[in-house]
Amino acid sequence: MRNHAAKIRDFIASDITTIGVNNMNGLFIPDYHLFASAKRYKKYWRKVHPKSRLLLAAKIKPHHRKFDIIPFKNKYPSSKGKMKVTTKIRCEGATGGTLAAGYAVLKGAKEIYFVGMDGYSKGSKHFYKEDDNDYKRLMEHESATPMILRDLEKYATIKILTPTVYKDWYAEGVL
Repeated sequence: MRNHAAKIRDFIASDITTIGVNNMNGLFIPDYHLFASAKRYKKYWRKVHPKSRLLLAAKIKPHHRKFDIIPFKNKYPSSKGKMKVTTKIRCEGATGGTLAAGYAVLKGAKEIYFVGMDGYSKGSKHFYKEDDNDYKRLMEHESATPMILRDLEKYATIKILTPTVYKDWYAEGVL
C-alpha cells in the first residue's frame, strides 16, 4: 500500500466512505476502523485515529472510546469461503478485509473498492510486521477469499485497486 499511498489518497478524497482494518500504520485516516481480532485490537488500538468510528467484534471490550459492534458470525479459520449479508453477516473464512466489505454491504454500499488485498502466495504477508503469519493459515485465507468475493458480488460491485493475486477483481489502472 505504501507504493500506492498518494494515488489511494487521491482516490478516497472523492467522497468515499473508508473502512480501515487492523494496523493502518498511519497511512490513512479511515472513516471507520474495524477489528475482528481481540489480539490485533489489543496490539493496535492506540493507532486508531480519534476521527475514525471504531467497529469491533462483540467479544472485544474497548476501554477508551465509543464503538459499534459488527453483527457477524464467522467460522474461522476456514478454507470454504462463504458470506451472506442480511441483518447481520454470516461467513466462513472471512478476514478483516472481507468482513469490512460485508459491513459496507450491511450499511448499503453498492460499490466496494479494496486496497492492500494482495494475497499471500506471492510472498506477501502484511504491510506491517506481524508475528502470526503461519503459511498454511495464510493459504487458507487466500483460498477462501475468492469465494467470499463472489458472494459479495451478489450485493455490490467489487474491485481491488492495488496489485493482487485475486485477478478477477483487479482493476488495474484505476489508481
